[in-house]
Amino acid sequence: MRVDRKAPILRTMVDNENEPTARNAAAKRHLAATERHIFICGGKPDGKGGCCRSEVGDAAWKRVKEATAELNKELTPGAVQRTAVKCLQLCAQGPIAVVYPEGIWYRECSGENLEKVIEQHLKRGCVVEELKIPLE
Repeated sequence: MRVDRKAPILRTMVDNENEPTARNAAAKRHLAATERHIFICGGKPDGKGGCCRSEVGDAAWKRVKEATAELNKELTPGAVQRTAVKCLQLCAQGPIAVVYPEGIWYRECSGENLEKVIEQHLKRGCVVEELKIPLE
């Protein structure tokens, strides 16, 4: 499945007293160019509840940070954003990742699987069907 990379995620900010600070931070991170945003869970120290262990989540996060920096040089600065989260509330077969704007949820996002998500989805816009978590 191919997804459209041309529609930016970021929309116009609402005017408020923090707008200049927020605008500067957004400009520094090239948020207006955002095409995809990956959120990845960090796991739990004990790995209980089906969650991955923190070491696995930390390693996945480190790789996502490296990959987004590489992709933003290769594609467009700010095209791919990333956020580490404590829990995505889907503690099974982690690390779990979700990629927006498509809203595709992935399981087992470490090692080779994470590389597939980076290369196929974040870089080329193709969903990695074998890692996708069915939502229905």
